[in-house]
Amino acid sequence: MWRPGPNGAYLYDVDTGVVLADLNEFSYDVLNDVNHFQVLHDGPYAVANSRWTSSFSKLDLVNRTVAWTCGGDRGDFTIVDFDGTPNAPGASVFYGQHNLEYFGEDEYMMFDNNLNLTSTQTTGATSGAKFVGDAPSRLLVMRLDEDARVAYMDWELKLEEQTCIYGDNDRLPTGNLLGVSWPMTIPAGA
Repeated sequence: MWRPGPNGAYLYDVDTGVVLADLNEFSYDVLNDVNHFQVLHDGPYAVANSRWTSSFSKLDLVNRTVAWTCGGDRGDFTIVDFDGTPNAPGASVFYGQHNLEYFGEDEYMMFDNNLNLTSTQTTGATSGAKFVGDAPSRLLVMRLDEDARVAYMDWELKLEEQTCIYGDNDRLPTGNLLGVSWPMTIPAGA
């Protein structure tokens, strides 16, 4: 079983707990604080979600290389916003995200914490991080055209809260999405 690591992932033997492979060899400016690692079924690839770089990458597990990165300073994709505005490669539209997952048909779902961690990368603490525009966290679905290196923001649900350290966005068998979060504050009476 693959498990996220600081800048990659580990392959564990589930019976013995022995580490069979250590893929924590990517530069921290590409993968940093990997909080979700998903091996894809269509080849020797995996998708790694990198919280500190506000990006996610497709990794070639055989050659141990980065096939592409979406979002963050090292992003390869133009990201098209909901209103059709293109954001050049290297721009971010999601920040400090959690649990990005590929769900097929070029769709990637994530919990966008909207937390800019750039100013805290050297310390590793989130206490100095700021929510971008003081906006809330959100569930976000993106559709990628890998060949054209264009990512489209397809759907979002802005929450009524800010979540700095956790969140998830999963598709249920019904097609509905299920989101979970750990809000910074909980209103009295909630």
